[in-house]
Amino acid sequence: MKISPLTPNELSLTDQLRPSDWTDLTIPFGFYLDQSFCYPVKVVHHHEIIGLGCAIIFEKTAWLAHIIVSENYRKQGIGGRIVEYLLNDIQSKGIQTISLLATDLGEPVYLRAGFQTTGEYLFLERKKNSATFPISGKIQSYQPDFYQPIVQLDTFVSGENRERLLKLFIKHSMVFIENHEIKGYYLPGLGDGPVCAKTPEAGFSLMAHKYADINQASLPTDNHSGLLFYKQLGFEHTGRIAKRMVWGEKYSWKPEMIYNRIGGNLG
Repeated sequence: MKISPLTPNELSLTDQLRPSDWTDLTIPFGFYLDQSFCYPVKVVHHHEIIGLGCAIIFEKTAWLAHIIVSENYRKQGIGGRIVEYLLNDIQSKGIQTISLLATDLGEPVYLRAGFQTTGEYLFLERKKNSATFPISGKIQSYQPDFYQPIVQLDTFVSGENRERLLKLFIKHSMVFIENHEIKGYYLPGLGDGPVCAKTPEAGFSLMAHKYADINQASLPTDNHSGLLFYKQLGFEHTGRIAKRMVWGEKYSWKPEMIYNRIGGNLG
């Protein structure tokens, strides 16, 4: 059994490990293979890929993503070995803060590796058409002058410098501007389409724009005003919760300003 970097010619094999409730794995792993700040790996046993994982590294922080083990090889410690491999690789690059979102299946593995829970995300689904909200005139499409303010806002909210990721999608962004200041952004195309905002008005306006025709959402439980607004839009809690966990040095983030997450790989 060997853990090593995933190669482009192995991409088509990744989807064989897809859990029944996940989407096509070739999409995220294709993205990881294309980006210099992502480090996808596989576990091979008897010439068969039986496990996958990825490290995503920013300036001073990192994330673990898509830790997956084939159903035929679970409960053999393979998930823990993938996590250990990625943790060691990330630390060798000078990073001492590592985050992830844990499923119920993965949480025990991460607890054993030393991760601690720092928050929770709720998953919501629109069950009925409810109140509608007009699109705010304070929302504008991306312009080049918005680049640095969006990156700065994201750093303020996330506590991380994620510019290497944002710049890949930023030209499709929408922003909420008030008194010549960007108070919120929405990034369609990046995962689930994150919405971050400094003020409830900015968050609600961008949510109303995003959820005109989208019926699923996820946000931190600490964003109480966002959860109430989702209810007004006709969303209900599905019962599913994901744990946000961190290993190593803690950092400050602002969950109350996250109105929709990026995805299971980046919070």
